[in-house]
Amino acid sequence: MIQDYEENIIAPPLEFRDNYKPIPKPRAIKSKRPIPPPRTKITPIKQALRDAVKTDKVDLKDKNDPLIQLQSTRHAIEYYFNKSYVENNKNFKFYESLRVTF
Repeated sequence: MIQDYEENIIAPPLEFRDNYKPIPKPRAIKSKRPIPPPRTKITPIKQALRDAVKTDKVDLKDKNDPLIQLQSTRHAIEYYFNKSYVENNKNFKFYESLRVTF
């Protein structure tokens, strides 16, 4: 009868047993890096008059607000012109236009 009694005893939870060490919670996995905003992509489209006139296309970053689009791409356009046109040509003129479809 004692043996049946001891087999039917339910063990206490881990927190109440002797020599209990709590299991630490797993550490939060840090994300590698925040996702950067999309970069401005500038692609040449047309060339005319023996490369005297060139047309480039700037892809959209913000499709909702055209003013934010022009402001956010201004630094990328400036860097692109300094890198590709100013080194090769002393004088150049450019026009910035935005085509919007409603």
